[in-house]
Amino acid sequence: MTASFSALISAGTGTVMAKWEPLNQIIPAIFTSLWLIGCLVYFSKYAKVREEESHPV
Repeated sequence: MTASFSALISAGTGTVMAKWEPLNQIIPAIFTSLWLIGCLVYFSKYAKVREEESHPV
């Protein structure tokens, strides 16, 4: 799902920002990398909290 989102962002910026050749490849890569890292951090914390709630000590 994140890869599809990355492809959509890359295609959109490649089309819209055609004059800014190196940036239209760098900006989507940075944005989607930050998005992926944020999702990994959030969902790993969410899974840990859910696991602790389901197994009370």
